[in-house]
Amino acid sequence: MSVDFTGYFLAAAARRPPPPQSAPTPAPKKRRRQAAAPAAAPAASAAPPPLPAGKKRQKPRPLAAPPPAPPPAPPPAAAPRRKRSVQQRLEAQLAGGRFRFINEWLYTRPSREAARLFAAQPELYHAYHDGFRSQSARWPVNPVDRIAGWLGGRPSVWVVGDMGCGDAQLARIVRQEVHSFDLVACDERVVACDIAHVPLPSASLDAVVFSLSLMGSNYVEFLLEARRLLRPKGVLKVAEVASRFEDIDEWIQQLDAMGFRLTERDESNSHFVLLEFVRTSSNAVLNQIVPLKPCIYKRR
Repeated sequence: MSVDFTGYFLAAAARRPPPPQSAPTPAPKKRRRQAAAPAAAPAASAAPPPLPAGKKRQKPRPLAAPPPAPPPAPPPAAAPRRKRSVQQRLEAQLAGGRFRFINEWLYTRPSREAARLFAAQPELYHAYHDGFRSQSARWPVNPVDRIAGWLGGRPSVWVVGDMGCGDAQLARIVRQEVHSFDLVACDERVVACDIAHVPLPSASLDAVVFSLSLMGSNYVEFLLEARRLLRPKGVLKVAEVASRFEDIDEWIQQLDAMGFRLTERDESNSHFVLLEFVRTSSNAVLNQIVPLKPCIYKRR
């Protein structure tokens, strides 16, 4: 007889408690890299050896202060000026040649021709005076400065005529009233004229100055005009290049015949002669005088 145990097992299974559920297996943890252990501190230096008896250990000397910082370096020196270019040298030579040509022309022509030339071409006058300033910059002494010093010791009420004045430098530096005359008026103080014929009345000046301006071949007319303009006992002051005189004593004698008596003669400068005359009451007039050599500048 077969027995069916199905119901038995089903009933037993219903009475048995459920098995305990197992906990889920945790996920493996990621290993963290351990930071490297810090390097071991260096071992302390060994203790100093004991000193002999009776001696004391010296204290360590403090460290010396660092040396002071050096002073700041000076700024770099300016670069040396470049030599003049070929074009600049050529222009200087051309300007110098032009000056020498005009200069020689003025010394060997009458002043009326120079007046006509400069009236038509005033740029030639300016070219001449540019060259003259370049030449005079090399002189050890400028005659205008000497004459200005001389006028500094004369009465301030004097009236002075500056013949061939250029840019009227004398009028700017003395206290007296100065009438300035030249072939071209390059300054508001200058009256343009031929100094053989000056637009001033007779006996109106206390002093007449010729500073390197006895240039025309007719310069004797300049001196006669100076005599007309000077008051009795008026002073004629002449500064001239020493090399222009062949015989300065003879030249002075001829001025004496024109009515100018020499009162002072200064030849202390190697370049120039300074002469001072007083107008006399003599009526003797000399129309011819020993010519002066033209002042020719050498080519450099």
